[in-house]
Amino acid sequence: MKLIKINLIITFSLLFANNTIIMPDISNNNLQHSTTNVLEIDYMSQIQPILYQNCTSCHGASGGLNLNSYNNLMNGGNSGDVVIPSNPSSSIFWQRINNGSMPPGNNPDLSSNQINMIAQWIDEGALYEPFESIDYESQVQSIFNQFCTSCHGGSGGLNLSSYNSAMNGGNSGDVITPSNNLTSILWQRINNGSMPPGNNPELSETQKNLIAQWINEGALAEPFTCGINGDYNFDGFINVTDIIASVNIIIGVYEYSECMDLNGDETVNILDILNMVNHILNN
Repeated sequence: MKLIKINLIITFSLLFANNTIIMPDISNNNLQHSTTNVLEIDYMSQIQPILYQNCTSCHGASGGLNLNSYNNLMNGGNSGDVVIPSNPSSSIFWQRINNGSMPPGNNPDLSSNQINMIAQWIDEGALYEPFESIDYESQVQSIFNQFCTSCHGGSGGLNLSSYNSAMNGGNSGDVITPSNNLTSILWQRINNGSMPPGNNPELSETQKNLIAQWINEGALAEPFTCGINGDYNFDGFINVTDIIASVNIIIGVYEYSECMDLNGDETVNILDILNMVNHILNN
C-alpha cells in the first residue's frame, strides 16, 4: 500500500515538473456547476496594500486622485471615474497599471499577480467586501418583485415572477447568460437605466452588482455548494479523474474551484492532491 502511494506521488511530481498532463474527458461542459471564480477579493486586505506600496506616494491627491482609501478611489480624479465596476478593460485605473504607465518613470511595475488581482476585484464589482454566494429566492427575486414584476409579470413574453420563468426568457429569447453578466440582456437593461422604464426609480449600484454576481456565479436557483470536497465532476466519488482535475487547476488549464481546496488554504496544490490520494487509498 505504501509503495502504491509513493508511486502515485512520484508520478504526479513528474507531471508537475513537465507542466503537462494527459486529460480525460472532463471538460467544463460536463460539469454540473459553474467554474467561474468564486468572488473572493477583499479590498482592504488585498487591494489597498498594493496601492500603499506602489501608488499613494504620488496619488495622495495627484490629478485629484487619492488612492489612500476605497471611497477616494471610487470617487475618481479630475478626469472622472477611474474604476468601472465589473469592467476592468474600461477602467482607467487598471488600463494604466496594465500597460505599465503607472507607476511612472523608473518605479517598478506591479507584478502580473497584482495586476490580475486588481482586474478580478474590478470584475467582481469593485466591492469593498466580497459578497457571500447569492441566493436567488431571498436576494434576486426580491429585487425583481420590487422593481420588475409590475410590468414583467408577462410583458414582452418575459415573466420575472419566478426563477424558472426568468430563465425561460422572453419573446426575444434568453435574457440571462449564466456566468456572463455583460452579455445578459437583463443586466444590460438594468445597468444602463432603461429598466425600470420612465420615472420609475433605478436599482442601486449594490443591487445591480448583486444581480451581476448572481449571473456570474452561474445564475443558479440556489447558492452553489461543493457536495463532496474533492469531487470535481460530481459523480459522488473521489477518484483519479478528480486528481487529474486538480492538476489541471494547478497548471492553469482549469479555473480555481474552492471545492478542490481540501485543506482550506485558499489554493489548490500538491497537499490537496495528497489528501485525495490518502482518501482513495483508505477507501
